[in-house]
Order: sequence, then structure tokens, then C-alpha cells
Amino acid sequence: DRFARNMQDHFYYEHILNEYGVTIDSVRENIAGSSIEATGNKALNSLMAEMQSRKGAEDAMRGMLGKARRCEYLGDSTFGLGHEGNVITLHPFEAPIAARAHSDYLAGVSIGGIVEWMVTEGVKTTRGKDANYNFVYHMLKSMKYAGVYIWGFQKDEYGKKVLDEYGNPVPLVYIEGGIPAIVSMETK
Repeated sequence: DRFARNMQDHFYYEHILNEYGVTIDSVRENIAGSSIEATGNKALNSLMAEMQSRKGAEDAMRGMLGKARRCEYLGDSTFGLGHEGNVITLHPFEAPIAARAHSDYLAGVSIGGIVEWMVTEGVKTTRGKDANYNFVYHMLKSMKYAGVYIWGFQKDEYGKKVLDEYGNPVPLVYIEGGIPAIVSMETK
């Protein structure tokens, strides 16, 4: 029901097609030819498509933000955590592995040593890959393991992520105790 998601893309792609002798005509929307009326109808249809697309995105974001503020499951796959419907739970097999990784690291085991142990045990990431340095590093760094529900990032008026004083993106939702903790806050 639309040629593009916004007016700029519509007219850009239509211009490229016109350079190759291709025209966009629709009898249903009365946009056949290059008359003033057809051009106006194309512009109005493009504007309506853009508004509909933006409204859909805003509605989806509002719904996800509401679920995030209630600390509900939004499709995030974090090793050690699972879900039952909208409720985030501890994964019965992965949570103990994540807890051991944290305790081993605090006991002085290197990330490489933890990776080696995980690979030997056949531990797979949530994507089915062998554990590696980045997987373990991000697990040890993430506050989710201490029970912090984190979702989204704050953005400035230009759509760029807002950074804190350490250069890390500022979460849109950050709720301590929002999900089951695998390790204590002191461990993090």
C-alpha cells in the first residue's frame, strides 16, 4: 500500500526510476502520468504513508517501553536467563554456569581460563556458538546478572545514543531488582 516509508525516499527512488524511463502509475490512487494532480496525489500518498509508518513505530515503542518499565520479557536472550510468558526467570542449566563464571573470575581465574572451561564443558551461547572471550567478557560486565533490568538507550535530538561520563550508552530503562539475580550486586 506504499512505495516508500517516507516522502524523501519516495521521490528519490521515483527520480532514479524516471531516469531509466520507468514511471510509477496507479489508477487506484489517481497517480497516473505527470500532471499536477498526479504529482499532488503522489505527495499526499507519500505523506500519509510516512505518517502511518511513524505512528506505527511510536505505538510499538510505547508498548515496548511499557513492558520494559514493568520488567517484562521483550525477546532479549541473555545467557542464564529464560522466561515464562512475560516473566523473566533463571534458566535452570545456564544460570549456574553464569554464576560459576563470576565466582571463578573473582577467585582470580582469567577470562581465557573461564572460556577454556566452558568450551571443555560444551557450553554454548544463546545463539548456539561456542563460548569465547567476548561472550565471557560481556557476561562479567553486564549488570543484568546482578538483577538489573536494562532496556533500550536514551537518544539525543539527532537520534544518537546519549553517553555517560565513561562513554557508555545511558539505558532508557534501568531497574535494580527488576529481574532474578544470578550474582549479588557486590559481585558486579
